[in-house]
Amino acid sequence: MTYVSIERVCIYIAGFILLAFGSISNTYSGINKNEISYIIYRESVLLSPTNLKVDSIGNLYIATHHQVNVYNSTGQFLYAIKVTNRGGVMRMRMLEDGNLSIALNRHKVYLVTPRGALIEKKEDPYGHLYSEYIKYQGKERHVSGSTYRLTNIFGYTRVVKYTPDGNKGVVFTIPFHKWLLKALYWLFYLVLLPFIVIFGLIKSIKKNSKGDFCLWKN
Repeated sequence: MTYVSIERVCIYIAGFILLAFGSISNTYSGINKNEISYIIYRESVLLSPTNLKVDSIGNLYIATHHQVNVYNSTGQFLYAIKVTNRGGVMRMRMLEDGNLSIALNRHKVYLVTPRGALIEKKEDPYGHLYSEYIKYQGKERHVSGSTYRLTNIFGYTRVVKYTPDGNKGVVFTIPFHKWLLKALYWLFYLVLLPFIVIFGLIKSIKKNSKGDFCLWKN
């Protein structure tokens, strides 16, 4: 009885599992929670922003489903509001007093200050506010006569300001080196790594296709 090694196949299968788990945990931060989390002062590149808000002094609020990055009127990073969201899209509305109302996944609505401090939390069990907030989503905002437009091409995010006199200027852009590092990371994680795993698995199957792809042979 000769035992044939299938450790390599097990490693490839485990790699697939880890890859899937990593993607899920990264996408759905805090999958068992649904809370406003904390303030962070380290900028994280948001490759897929879904929403733009601009306050009365020109501060920019660029949001994904799990985080709001806040920049001043010249595009300098100030801080980020981290949100643990059970999947779905975070919907955000800026109120007249400058506070943010954030609806998460059709269950709860949080009223927070521009710095993320919780003012009020209320239930939204039927998702009425969550559904209503869809009209406040978007990548274009009109403030004091100026138009702010968020663009995103392959994760390279910019905010362009158009003034009433017809001038325009970029008020925010992701530093190219940060975007490049993030893009290379996801390229490896989502494209190259799966290709390496699949190629190795196919190679292993071909190697064992001569009647050896079993735990033992007589």
